[in-house]
Amino acid sequence: MMFDIREAVVEISGPGRGRESLAEFGKKRGSLGDFPRMKRTICNITAGASDSGFAEIGLRNCSVFLLKSLGVTFSYRDGKLSGHSYFPSKGGKREIAIVKDLDEAESRILMELKRLRSEWDSLAGAIEAGCDIALFDGSLVPLPSAVPKKGSGIYREFEKLSEAIGRARAMASKKGTVLAGMVKDSRSSRLCGIIGMECNDSVLMEGALAEGEATPPLPYSEERKDVLFSYMKTGRDLVFRIEWFSDYLESPLQTVYSLCGVTGYGYPPPLVEADLRASIRKSEFEAAEKSIKSRFPGLVRMRERRPFRR
Repeated sequence: MMFDIREAVVEISGPGRGRESLAEFGKKRGSLGDFPRMKRTICNITAGASDSGFAEIGLRNCSVFLLKSLGVTFSYRDGKLSGHSYFPSKGGKREIAIVKDLDEAESRILMELKRLRSEWDSLAGAIEAGCDIALFDGSLVPLPSAVPKKGSGIYREFEKLSEAIGRARAMASKKGTVLAGMVKDSRSSRLCGIIGMECNDSVLMEGALAEGEATPPLPYSEERKDVLFSYMKTGRDLVFRIEWFSDYLESPLQTVYSLCGVTGYGYPPPLVEADLRASIRKSEFEAAEKSIKSRFPGLVRMRERRPFRR
């Protein structure tokens, strides 16, 4: 008997994709303010970006996490790439973390915090080297699911992340660099909620925005008004949520849009490069896994050794 997925299909294709939702938004969009339109300009900036990747090797009494991160800068003159650099190196910064005495949920949170801190440290390296804009892959604000309770054994790791963000912000302020977060596939409904609609922001904006158009800046939340966000359509089917700190006098939208137009993909090339370089290759993972499990065969999980499946 097959799964009945009809309800799931209805839910997935629900609010935000239909003509009715677009018509409703059309009536309400004026209450948000003016929607700025970006221009295609020749790129003459140096842009930095960072990203990270990690993988887990599970053992019976602990987990071994492989973490790789790096920062990159691309310099453009007259719209063409004139130079590039990597921080700390082209191969990225490689780390191994051993997680013991934590349940699976805390283990995931801990590694997410370590990953984010590593990304922010790498981005700080790019900022220190000098760039006009520094792009963080994701939200500038850690998701609620990545914030442990105060007093927990992993809360110190969250404090380290906050310190890393603070260092990057201070360096950006010193260097005159704009910090911006680029969120792909945002699941937020903050904008829709403000105008009384029940749907996903990104889904609605795919149909509501024209290419090069952005929503007016809005505060991240009632608690975090120091961070602003806008949705911007950088390509035919590409909508990104752009975030920046409110202490900047100008939004980074035009700069990001110009950068997205360099290759025609609608996505900033430095972020693409950082993503490719930071990913942990299958060969890297398999070599590390083989080395660890051959040295500690008694710690291989029982389910990996059983000759049957169920």
